[in-house]
Amino acid sequence: MTTRETDWQIRLFANQRLIASGVAPSVPAIASEFAMRPREVADALHRLHQACALTIMAGGDARIEARHPLTGEIMRYAVEAETLGYDGGWLVHFAQPFRQ
Repeated sequence: MTTRETDWQIRLFANQRLIASGVAPSVPAIASEFAMRPREVADALHRLHQACALTIMAGGDARIEARHPLTGEIMRYAVEAETLGYDGGWLVHFAQPFRQ
């Protein structure tokens, strides 16, 4: 499944909303923002998930561990009560497509 330019725009929008509000936007909110049908948004989110560019979670709390792409150190994130946290202090995100 190949990602599309709109997918990356949706990823950027979702990240900006998450940073601004602490809550990821819903599929209907994304659909409204991009004048798309909810099914098209769901397909785009699925493509991003398949490309490891976005993590889709179905509600609830979660713990996420990922390796930093440059240092290889483990980064630990937590989602609790719909709020994203990072146990290393600051959470910084640069919205750039991943190198494939």
